[in-house]
Parts: sequence; structure tokens; C-alpha cells
Amino acid sequence: MTLERRTARLLMRQWTEADLEPFAELNADPEVMEYFPGTLTREASDALAARA
Repeated sequence: MTLERRTARLLMRQWTEADLEPFAELNADPEVMEYFPGTLTREASDALAARA
């Protein structure tokens, strides 16, 4: 069973394998991570996605 919630502007759904690469790219970008302690490696990003 797939759970989704959709509004006019937002889709909330489960993570998929295809989400990991773009998520890692965001987490590796210093500008995106400006207010976080630092950027994440791919491994750390994947671990964060698994916890989420």
C-alpha cells in the first residue's frame, strides 16, 4: 500500500531509491548546507534518508 498526501502545491510520499542521488547532491552543496554544521558525504546522506 502506497501512502500519499497531495495538495495543490505539495506531494508527500515515501522515499524511493531514485530520491537518493538528488538528495545527496543537495546535502553536498555548501550553499544549501550553509546553516548546518557541514556538507554530507553520499554515505551520510543515504544514512539520513534511511532514518527519515
